[in-house]
Amino acid sequence: MMPEPLAAVLSTVVPVFALVGRGLGASRRGAIDAAAQRGLILFAFSLASPALLFSAGVASETLGGAAAVAFFAGCLATFALVFGAARRHLGAGTGEAALVSLNASFGNVVAMGIPLTLAAFGTPALETLLGIIGLHSLALMGLATVLLEVSSRGAGSLRALGRVAGAVVSNPIVAALLGAMAWRVLGLPPLPGPVRATLDLLGAAAAPVALVSLGAGLAAFSLGAPGER
Repeated sequence: MMPEPLAAVLSTVVPVFALVGRGLGASRRGAIDAAAQRGLILFAFSLASPALLFSAGVASETLGGAAAVAFFAGCLATFALVFGAARRHLGAGTGEAALVSLNASFGNVVAMGIPLTLAAFGTPALETLLGIIGLHSLALMGLATVLLEVSSRGAGSLRALGRVAGAVVSNPIVAALLGAMAWRVLGLPPLPGPVRATLDLLGAAAAPVALVSLGAGLAAFSLGAPGER
C-alpha cells in the first residue's frame, strides 16, 4: 500500500503534469495549432486568471503577508546576484544582464503556481499566492524593464519610468490584484452573489486551461541543437 504522504504528493502533482502532457500531446497531433494555443493563453491569462485572483483578493485579509515578502526577498536577491555575476564574469551589458537575471529569478507563479496551490491547499491558500504574484510581477518585471530602457537609451530613459509602470500595471493579472487591493482599501461591500458566482465560474477554468496551454507551448521547443527537431 502506498504511504499516505506519497499518495498526497502524487494526488497533487500528477493531475497538474497530466494536463501539461495532454496539451503537449494535443499540439503534436495537430489538435491544437499555434492560433488555438495563443487563444488558450489569452483566455487563461487575460480572463480566467484575473477573475480568479480578483475574486479571491476581494475576500482575502492579508494579500500574502510575511510569506510573500520572504518569497520576493529571495527573488530579488537572486536577481541581484545573477545581474552582478553576468556583468562581472560574463561581460554582459546592462540589458543582457537584466534579461539573464529576470530568467533566473522570475518563477512561473501563475501557470504552475495557481494550479499547484489550488491542488495542494485549496482556494484559501490563494490569499498567500496573491501577494507573491503581485510583488513578483510588479517589482521584477518593472526592474528588468527599467534596466533594459537604461541600456538602450542611456540614463535619460529613466523618464520613461511612467510608461514602464503603465505597461506593468495594465497587465491583466497585475490589474486584477491592484483592483482587489483598492476594493479592500476603500472598504467596499462584499461582491454581490451573482458577480462572485460569475467570477468563480470563470476563474475555475484558469488552472486547467493554463496547464493545457503550457503543454501545447512546449511542443515548439526541442532539446536538440538549433534547427534540429
